[in-house]
Amino acid sequence: MKTKSVIANIFLPLLIGLVIYVLCRPDTIITHLIRSVMPAIPDLSDCMQINTLTRFINNYACDILWSYALTFCVALCVRSTQKVLIVCSLFCCFIETVQLCNLFALTFDFFDITVEVITVIIGLLVIKIFKLIPMEA
Repeated sequence: MKTKSVIANIFLPLLIGLVIYVLCRPDTIITHLIRSVMPAIPDLSDCMQINTLTRFINNYACDILWSYALTFCVALCVRSTQKVLIVCSLFCCFIETVQLCNLFALTFDFFDITVEVITVIIGLLVIKIFKLIPMEA
């Protein structure tokens, strides 16, 4: 197993997602927490509505990044491609269902599930192609 690469594939996406949330998504819980401690952080949310690419980044990049990191975390635990796909897909569906139930001030989006599951598949391909984690079929 390539430990440094696996760690990077978990923490870098989460860090990049955090930066996107804090700079571009002023409506999130994590942004409120961080800005309460560091109020000088700029709000770039208006810039993220300029074109299709920036709207995609604003709406889906964080989902892509956390589901990619989740894939690596689950793969470390179960080491089975099928189990990783099932566990991660169910978790993505669960997270969106929680949003649908209005338990938190979040917005349900069916396309989030699609994007997240596609990202899980991409994460599994990265793991297999670069042989980052030994996996069963």
